[in-house]
Amino acid sequence: MNRYSFLVAVLLATVASCKQDEKPLTKQEALDFAKKVEISIGRRDAKLLDEAIDEKAFFKKMHLESGSDSRSFQAGLKKGMKMGTKIVEYQELRKREGPTPPLQAIR
Repeated sequence: MNRYSFLVAVLLATVASCKQDEKPLTKQEALDFAKKVEISIGRRDAKLLDEAIDEKAFFKKMHLESGSDSRSFQAGLKKGMKMGTKIVEYQELRKREGPTPPLQAIR
């Protein structure tokens, strides 16, 4: 589960950078959150990880210009930010097809 720990660490850094007014996470809070994510992914429940990033704050922090290109870019990012779903899909694929499916199969 070390891959999940790394993923959660990156996620926490992203989330922390989006919320400027809140106090920084403590090591224990990060560990508690990582454990919750590990348990939810183990149960094939992607919701916790999918909803961990505040999308509005994330996009506001990016200072994107308005327009159709920006909206299209944001839509693509929203779909790609569903990391919990991607992990669960990958686990299901591995379960069906064996230990090493091609990466393009999960896209």
